[in-house]
Amino acid sequence: MRMELGLRGWLCALLLSIPLSVAATQRIYFDEQNPPFMYADDRTHAAVGLYPSLITEAFRRMAVDVELKTLPWRRALKELELGHAGLGGLYRSRERQEKYDFSEPLFEEQIAIYSLTANRPLLRDLEGKRVGVINGWYYSEEFSAALKSGRIKVQPVADDKTNMRKLQLGRLDAVPAITQSGDGVLHAMALDQVIRRPQQPFLTNPVYLAFHRRAQQQALLQQFNQTLQSMRQDGTYERLIQQSFAHAEPPSP
Repeated sequence: MRMELGLRGWLCALLLSIPLSVAATQRIYFDEQNPPFMYADDRTHAAVGLYPSLITEAFRRMAVDVELKTLPWRRALKELELGHAGLGGLYRSRERQEKYDFSEPLFEEQIAIYSLTANRPLLRDLEGKRVGVINGWYYSEEFSAALKSGRIKVQPVADDKTNMRKLQLGRLDAVPAITQSGDGVLHAMALDQVIRRPQQPFLTNPVYLAFHRRAQQQALLQQFNQTLQSMRQDGTYERLIQQSFAHAEPPSP
């Protein structure tokens, strides 16, 4: 009897020592309007794009159940802040690094400044200009500092399409956007020959999968990193990139 009770106690202690998050389905949020990287399917509303594809394949190989959801970016950031879920496609900053655990980079996004002239501005050249940004987005430490000091004034909107339309109508002077996203929007709006961008990017930002530190997902992220590396080695990573960008337009001249 004592042995049986001891065994039961040992099993209970073992089960209690296992984080609930390991056994539970992992929920990960994405931006709902950032094609071809992450967006909601028009018909099914499922999370699609490069980052959901990479994360789906990695978690399949890890044998970990995952639920992918899309939200407006600001709301997705709020879910990460509350510790309710992970977030795919996040930029890293000093402030975020204090609160969140990050994976290895999923991809490197190149941000260009779109305008009617295609000049390549420096950060100081945006001072005094009307700059269109995406609501809730972080661009860089320098951009945030210029914004906080009032040297740059921005007009936040929900998506690149709105910004490009405002740029076309003369209500903005410049729009920073990821090149694949911006080029795709311009092609869809038939504005390829109206709005331009320089070949050289304004910023290059790695993007990550992140969890709040209190979620204690460091072991999961380590396993994810190893799996992502194996996907790079066997060609799956590059194949998923090509599939996701199959309908993306080439850079504007």
